[in-house]
Amino acid sequence: AGGIWIVLDIPDDLGNTVLTILLATVMCFFLFEIVLLSLANTRSYLWTFFFWMDLLGTLSIAFEISFLMSTGDGPQESQNSANTVLLRTARAAKLGTRVG
Repeated sequence: AGGIWIVLDIPDDLGNTVLTILLATVMCFFLFEIVLLSLANTRSYLWTFFFWMDLLGTLSIAFEISFLMSTGDGPQESQNSANTVLLRTARAAKLGTRVG
Protein backbone atom coordinates (compact mmCIF):
# COMPACT_ATOMS: atom_id res chain seq x y z
CA ALA A 1 0.00 0.00 0.00
CA GLY A 2 1.00 3.59 -0.37
CA GLY A 3 2.92 5.56 2.21
CA ILE A 4 -0.13 7.50 3.39
CA TRP A 5 -1.83 4.19 4.21
CA ILE A 6 1.06 3.36 6.56
CA VAL A 7 1.10 6.77 8.22
CA LEU A 8 -2.68 6.76 8.77
CA ASP A 9 -2.61 3.07 9.82
CA ILE A 10 -5.44 2.14 7.45
CA PRO A 11 -6.24 -1.60 7.58
CA ASP A 12 -4.79 -3.60 4.71
CA ASP A 13 -8.13 -4.92 3.44
CA LEU A 14 -9.69 -1.49 3.05
CA GLY A 15 -6.46 0.21 2.05
CA ASN A 16 -5.61 -2.29 -0.68
CA THR A 17 -9.11 -2.08 -2.14
CA VAL A 18 -9.08 1.72 -2.26
CA LEU A 19 -5.53 1.80 -3.62
CA THR A 20 -6.37 -0.75 -6.32
CA ILE A 21 -9.37 1.30 -7.45
CA LEU A 22 -7.31 4.50 -7.52
CA LEU A 23 -4.44 2.92 -9.44
CA ALA A 24 -6.78 1.28 -11.96
CA THR A 25 -8.53 4.61 -12.53
CA VAL A 26 -5.25 6.48 -12.97
CA MET A 27 -3.97 3.82 -15.36
CA CYS A 28 -7.13 4.13 -17.48
CA PHE A 29 -6.73 7.93 -17.60
CA PHE A 30 -3.08 7.59 -18.65
CA LEU A 31 -3.95 5.06 -21.37
CA PHE A 32 -6.69 7.39 -22.59
CA GLU A 33 -4.20 10.27 -22.67
CA ILE A 34 -1.68 8.23 -24.67
CA VAL A 35 -4.34 7.29 -27.21
CA LEU A 36 -5.53 10.89 -27.57
CA LEU A 37 -2.01 12.26 -27.89
CA SER A 38 -1.18 9.60 -30.46
CA LEU A 39 -4.24 10.51 -32.51
CA ALA A 40 -3.80 14.29 -32.19
CA ASN A 41 -0.01 14.52 -32.58
CA THR A 42 0.87 11.60 -34.82
CA ARG A 43 4.08 13.11 -36.13
CA SER A 44 5.34 14.82 -33.01
CA TYR A 45 4.36 12.26 -30.34
CA LEU A 46 3.84 8.78 -31.73
CA TRP A 47 6.98 6.58 -31.44
CA THR A 48 9.04 9.34 -29.83
CA PHE A 49 10.98 9.10 -26.59
CA PHE A 50 8.10 10.70 -24.68
CA PHE A 51 5.61 8.21 -26.13
CA TRP A 52 7.71 5.27 -24.95
CA MET A 53 8.30 6.80 -21.50
CA ASP A 54 4.57 7.51 -21.09
CA LEU A 55 3.74 3.97 -22.18
CA LEU A 56 6.35 2.43 -19.89
CA GLY A 57 5.19 4.51 -16.93
CA THR A 58 1.56 3.64 -17.56
CA LEU A 59 2.22 -0.07 -17.94
CA SER A 60 4.35 -0.09 -14.80
CA ILE A 61 1.22 0.78 -12.82
CA ALA A 62 -0.10 -2.69 -13.70
CA PHE A 63 2.46 -4.24 -11.36
CA GLU A 64 0.88 -2.34 -8.47
CA ILE A 65 -2.73 -3.30 -9.23
CA SER A 66 -3.58 -6.36 -7.19
CA PHE A 67 -6.23 -7.94 -9.44
CA LEU A 68 -3.96 -7.73 -12.50
CA MET A 69 -0.89 -9.33 -10.93
CA SER A 70 -2.31 -11.63 -8.27
CA THR A 71 -2.21 -15.40 -8.45
CA GLY A 72 -5.90 -15.68 -7.64
CA ASP A 73 -5.29 -17.41 -4.31
CA GLY A 74 -6.39 -14.43 -2.27
CA PRO A 75 -4.69 -13.34 0.91
CA GLN A 76 -2.90 -15.97 2.92
CA GLU A 77 -4.68 -16.62 6.21
CA SER A 78 -1.74 -18.36 7.90
CA GLN A 79 0.69 -15.45 8.04
CA ASN A 80 2.74 -15.44 11.18
CA SER A 81 3.48 -12.28 13.10
CA ALA A 82 7.14 -12.19 12.00
CA ASN A 83 6.13 -11.83 8.34
CA THR A 84 3.67 -9.08 9.22
CA VAL A 85 6.31 -7.16 11.18
CA LEU A 86 8.79 -7.59 8.33
CA LEU A 87 6.26 -6.35 5.80
CA ARG A 88 5.38 -3.29 7.86
CA THR A 89 9.08 -2.56 8.40
CA ALA A 90 9.72 -2.76 4.66
CA ARG A 91 6.82 -0.41 4.00
CA ALA A 92 8.11 2.06 6.57
CA ALA A 93 11.59 1.90 5.00
CA LYS A 94 10.07 2.55 1.57
CA LEU A 95 8.21 5.53 2.97
CA GLY A 96 11.42 6.81 4.57
CA THR A 97 13.31 6.67 1.27
CA ARG A 98 10.57 8.65 -0.45
CA VAL A 99 10.55 11.34 2.22
CA GLY A 100 14.26 11.90 2.51
